[in-house]
Amino acid sequence: MGYTLLWIENLTFWLLLIALAVALAIRVKRPWRRRTLLVATAVLAPGACLLATLAIWALETTWSVPTGLFTPVLALSVCCTVGLLVILRNGLRRDDQQAPRASQWRLGTLALATTATLVLHLMTFWNLDLSVRQQMETLRAEAGTLAMSVAPARIPDRDNAAVLYVQAFEGGLLDPLPKEYNEWFRLMSDEPDKFNPLDPALTAYLVHLRPLLVLVREATARSGCNFNRDWGRPSISMLIPETQDMRAAARALQLEAHALAAQGDVRGACDNILAMHRLAEHVSEEPFLISQLVSFAIDSMAVRTLELLLQRHPVTVADLARFEDFRSSPVRPGLQRAFRAEEAMMLSTFCAAVDWRELEPLTKSGIRPRGDESNPMYWPLNASAVYRVFFWATDVQSYREHLHTIQMLPTLPYKQAHEVWSKTEESTRNSPIGIMTRLLLPAFSQMHVAGAHADAKTRLAQLAVAMHRHRLQHGAFPSDLDELPRDGNVLIPRDPFDGQPLRLTKTDDSVIMYSVGQDLKDDHGAKMDDQTRTGDLTFVLKIPAGSTKPLP
Repeated sequence: MGYTLLWIENLTFWLLLIALAVALAIRVKRPWRRRTLLVATAVLAPGACLLATLAIWALETTWSVPTGLFTPVLALSVCCTVGLLVILRNGLRRDDQQAPRASQWRLGTLALATTATLVLHLMTFWNLDLSVRQQMETLRAEAGTLAMSVAPARIPDRDNAAVLYVQAFEGGLLDPLPKEYNEWFRLMSDEPDKFNPLDPALTAYLVHLRPLLVLVREATARSGCNFNRDWGRPSISMLIPETQDMRAAARALQLEAHALAAQGDVRGACDNILAMHRLAEHVSEEPFLISQLVSFAIDSMAVRTLELLLQRHPVTVADLARFEDFRSSPVRPGLQRAFRAEEAMMLSTFCAAVDWRELEPLTKSGIRPRGDESNPMYWPLNASAVYRVFFWATDVQSYREHLHTIQMLPTLPYKQAHEVWSKTEESTRNSPIGIMTRLLLPAFSQMHVAGAHADAKTRLAQLAVAMHRHRLQHGAFPSDLDELPRDGNVLIPRDPFDGQPLRLTKTDDSVIMYSVGQDLKDDHGAKMDDQTRTGDLTFVLKIPAGSTKPLP
C-alpha cells in the first residue's frame, strides 16, 4: 500500500509541476523565452522518468539486479507523458478572449499544491524508510540469535587456550619478521631440498621465539579455545585479528619442527607437529568460514611437515605413539556452523552497511571518508535511504535464497555437493541477484573443495603413521592396506572425495598413499598439479635401502 501511495504522489507531483511550469511560461512576454520554457517543461518530467526507467532496465538486464521496479517506473513514465500532453493541450487552448487557458491558472494555488504534494511524497518515503529500518532491527535481532546458536561454549580461563595465545601474541610472537622469512616458506613449499633448517638467521629467530612457543604449545594442550566475542552483535570485525595470528603461530611451530629434527630432536619435532594439529582444531572452533580455511591450511602444514619428517629422519615407535591423537576432525559440522555464523554476520552487515545511524559516526570520526568507493561494504550516506526503500528487502531475500542452497553443501557427498555448487555459481552469474548479494556470495566459493582437501590430507597422515609403525615393527611396508592389523588403532580411512578407501601404490623407492582429489580420477598416485587441479593428493613414504628386519 505504501509503495502504491508513493507512486500516486510521485505522478501527482510531476503533473502539478508541469501545470505550474506551463502557467509560468504562458505569462512570459517574450515569445522565444516562452517557447524555451515550454520545451524545457515538455522534456524535464518525462525525461526524468525515462532516465529512471532506463536505469532500472540496465540494473535488471545488464547487472542482473532484481528490483521489481521496472513495470511501475515504466507506467509512471507513460502516465507522465500522457499527462504532459493533456496539460499542454488544455493549457495552450485559447478561450473566448483568445487567451491561453493556462494564463488563468492560479500560480499560488498550483505552487501550494505542488509543495504540499512534495511534502506528502517525502513523508510517505520517510515512513517507508522507517518501516524498513524497523525490519532491519528485527533482522539484527535474528542475526544475533543465529550467532549465539553457533557460538563456542564458554570456558574457564584455566582451560581456555585463548588466554595463552593472546599472551604469546602480545609477547612478541608477531614482531617484525626476518627478511628471510618468506623465502624460508617458499623453499619449504617448492624446493624442500634447498631449505636449510640450521640457517644461522633461522636459529637466531627461533631462539627469540622459544619462550613464546612454549606458551603456544601449552595453549594447544588445553581442551578448548574461546576468545569471548560478543556473539549477540555479530559483525565482520569479529574476524580480526586472532585467526591470522594463530596461522602465524603455526608457521613458527613448523619452522621450529624442521630445526629440531635437523638437530636430532625428532621427538620435539613430533610434539610441534601435534601442536600444529591441535592449534588447527582450536582455530576451527571459531565458527567463521575464514577460520575454517585457516584451520585447513594449518592442518595441511602439519601434514606436510610430518611427511618430510618421516622421509628424512629416523622415527621410532615411541615417537609415532605421540600421533595417536592426530585424527581427522569432522569437517562437515564445522562448515555447517560456519555457514550459519556467516549468515548471521552478513545479515548484520546488510543492516550496518546502509544505516546512516552507523555510517555517520564513522564519517565524522574519519574512519571512513564520506562516499569512500574503496570499501564496497559501505554506501554514500545520500544513497542509503534510496537503497533501503527500493532495494534492501529484495537484496536480503536474494542473499538468503542463495545462502540456504549453499548451506546444504556440507551435508552432501563431495560429488553431489560439487554439482550443486556448479549450478549455484551458474545461477549467480546468469540469474538476477542483489547488489550486496553479488558482493558477499563469492566468499563461499569452493569451501566444500577446501574442506575435502584438508580432510583427505589428515586421513592420509593417519594412514601414513600406521604404515610407518608397521614397517618399524615388521621390517617392511605392507604391500596392501589390508595387511595392516585391525587392532583398534588402525582404521583404513575413506577418501572424502569418492567415498572409497584411500589407495596405495609403490615405486622402486617409495610407498605412495593417495586420494583421487577433486577431479575424481584415479591417477595412480600422480601428484596433483596446483595449476590445473588435476592429479591425486599424495603422502609419500620412502622405502629404506638395505635390511628389512624390524626396527626398534
